[in-house]
Amino acid sequence: MTLIKMQDFLNRSVGWDGLFQDFNRNASNFPPYSISSNEDGSSNIEIALAGYSKEDVNVSLQDSVLSISSEGTEKPNNKNYTYKGIANRKFVTKFAIGKYHEVQDATMENGMLVVKVAEVIPEEKKVKSITIN
Repeated sequence: MTLIKMQDFLNRSVGWDGLFQDFNRNASNFPPYSISSNEDGSSNIEIALAGYSKEDVNVSLQDSVLSISSEGTEKPNNKNYTYKGIANRKFVTKFAIGKYHEVQDATMENGMLVVKVAEVIPEEKKVKSITIN
């Protein structure tokens, strides 16, 4: 059902196809992430970035698309790995941010990047109570 609604939306819209193609082109399982809701109505995008520092990661927002990227952290070292399971490679991951939502904060601690996104409804869009005279 959802797929049918999405196809109907694409068939009846102009200018959105490039956005969805962009998301498909960058679809990847790396880095792993979770999206959670907070009691205050905001949401957190949590991204596991073991081995990355905040200087290695770029977070930007343009045209309601949140982009998180890194050029990677592969630095020459003298280590001879028997097994290297921690990926420090280049990546780009994107998230669509809804209308009336804004990125409020981005923090990185213990290998987890947390981006807080909150709904901010303009006063003219909020429900107004009308007094009956």
